[in-house]
Amino acid sequence: MEFRNLTPFDALCFSALDIEGDEYPVIVAKVGYRLVLGDKPGELIAKVMDAEPISLCMGDEYWGETGRSSVKRESDLAPFKPKCDVIINGNAYAPNGEAAQQWAAKLKVSDAEQTRLEKVVKISGPSQFEPQLLAGWSRSNPLPVSTVPLRWEYAFGGASLVPDPNNPTQPPWLNEVCFTNPLGCGWREARYKSLAKKAELDVDGIIKAPQIEASDSSIHQPDIARHPSGALAAPEMATVAANYAHSPVGLGVVGRAWTPRIQCAGTYDAGWLAQRHPLSPNDLDTHYWNGAPEDQQIDYPSPNVALALWNLAPVQYTSQGYCQVQLPGHRPFLLLRMEDGALYPCPMLTDTIIVDTDTMQIELTHRISFSAELAVRVVELRFETDPDAPLLSFEADSQTHMPKHTAKT
Repeated sequence: MEFRNLTPFDALCFSALDIEGDEYPVIVAKVGYRLVLGDKPGELIAKVMDAEPISLCMGDEYWGETGRSSVKRESDLAPFKPKCDVIINGNAYAPNGEAAQQWAAKLKVSDAEQTRLEKVVKISGPSQFEPQLLAGWSRSNPLPVSTVPLRWEYAFGGASLVPDPNNPTQPPWLNEVCFTNPLGCGWREARYKSLAKKAELDVDGIIKAPQIEASDSSIHQPDIARHPSGALAAPEMATVAANYAHSPVGLGVVGRAWTPRIQCAGTYDAGWLAQRHPLSPNDLDTHYWNGAPEDQQIDYPSPNVALALWNLAPVQYTSQGYCQVQLPGHRPFLLLRMEDGALYPCPMLTDTIIVDTDTMQIELTHRISFSAELAVRVVELRFETDPDAPLLSFEADSQTHMPKHTAKT
């Protein structure tokens, strides 16, 4: 089978393995749009980036150190996503660009005049949990800020590490992370204080408070959680995490190894090693390939889906913090040229939407796969910019006066 990319966009045809270990082709394409101001207040227009196309993400990209910071973009080489991920990268912006202690930020996705996603988060400036003299904690008033990065480092979570002070090369005395978000703040393992004191670490007891929280709740004190000793399997991690006092809230990519996403990865045990390796385990849930928070996973949207943001874009692009964009209805599709001469147009599915308010761009990842048993001679990736045009039409041959197939490019 030959793959031809007849578009200006980055695309790839690669092989994936099904549950039986048989290969099948997956085609993935990336289409970018630059957001520019429209004529109406808060209106943004999506201009397709065909002259400067965005590249496919061939490996996870991080905001900072690889594996030790939030994921900015996840690899586009997933074999399948059962839902469409909606990701917001960038910052939350205080109303009117004026520093504030706290404000709300909102994301809304509408499709076919129906709301597919509506999410509100509470944003605040830096604050901290301080231990009280007798018992309990108090949270300081947040400092006023004008922006807060939309990264998991600013949400609930955290880690507790106490190295061996006598031999740094030995395993640490304590190395525990919050299973739902190892990067965040407001969480501490119960043994940390005593072990840190024993190791003579400079510990003042103060714990940084989250700056991104659920809109309908407030975290007034940290979560001091006790983990069982020893390594835990994914189901055991989920059981422990269910007893945490709080849950992380964010708008970005959830780590692959975090609860609850890791529970979808399947069971990698001795039975898998003996019977399935190197194939995926039988209990792999394909939702594992979805990287957005669960409440930001929607059904595959139409090509003219609309997104609205409140206090999530720079003030020069908003009207009182609000901006909205409706995608123009462009349709990437495959034209399958079969061995018998038949032509079949096959619309691609949009399974990832990334709104980057630092660059004011939208990235769409389109994907589709089909059985390797189909007698396909050539696969052509094409791009239809007219929302009302058919993907495949018939025109009269000027010499034979017989109808012939034509496909939009």
